[in-house]
Amino acid sequence: MEILKIKSHIPKLKIAINHIAPKVISGDYPVLFLHGSSFPSSLSFGFEMSNTSWMKNLSENGYDVYALDFLGYGNSDRYPEMKKPSDKIVGRAAEVSLDVEKAINFILKETGKNKIYLIGHSWGGSVAALSASKLQDKVEKLILFAAITVLNENSESEKINRSFEEMTPIQRINAMISLTPQGKECQLEPEIFENWGEIWKKSDPLIADSKNPAVRFPSGPSVDIEDLLHNKTYYDPKKITAKTLIIRGECDQYPNNNDAENLFISLENAASKNILLLKKEHMLCI
Repeated sequence: MEILKIKSHIPKLKIAINHIAPKVISGDYPVLFLHGSSFPSSLSFGFEMSNTSWMKNLSENGYDVYALDFLGYGNSDRYPEMKKPSDKIVGRAAEVSLDVEKAINFILKETGKNKIYLIGHSWGGSVAALSASKLQDKVEKLILFAAITVLNENSESEKINRSFEEMTPIQRINAMISLTPQGKECQLEPEIFENWGEIWKKSDPLIADSKNPAVRFPSGPSVDIEDLLHNKTYYDPKKITAKTLIIRGECDQYPNNNDAENLFISLENAASKNILLLKKEHMLCI
């Protein structure tokens, strides 16, 4: 996999775009993946299971495949606020969507194409939806899998005043296991328990400067999720005009079936729209 570094929306900080060139030339639009809230592209779309990954599979089928690491993740630079405790929130969707636009413009220039296929997972799905609503002329198709949606919970919103979150690999894997419904078999691939945690740990350059074995990632997504849960949305599905596919696992609790259906209904101006239901939970790609 090739790692391409370009300027981010913040001076002196660079974002990383993971790239796999097509094995055969198809002439189709390039693909851009957007990861979720706690781990980078190499641990999701680029993570190899049974000797392949989603990115690798698409490249073998003629697609020019790219995956963005948001600032604070993977091969991208870290926010200065992540190096020591700060109360500044970094990495929210409205902010990182500026880097999505930079990545899209870079990819279009590299490939000579005028549009992309945009794929986003979980919180990254909401970033993809926001980006597609802003860049209507540059997104041919939008794929939202396990994308979080706006709700209207009555509970009090959590007040988040920290710049980063921390989890050890064991904690993160256990959190993924906990998404398995009671009485159902865990559907995580074997490689998650073999090497995923160690790769995630090595992806964080800040661990070397800390006695804490936990991986740091921006707190912005947690604030976004709290807002969405309490009816404060930052993307408008009505502004999405691209052909849109919603993918969700039948065991997923957020988004559940009603959430996905409401999102589907709200896509009033999409060129076309469909829902694909899989026998999975939230971590569809691993």
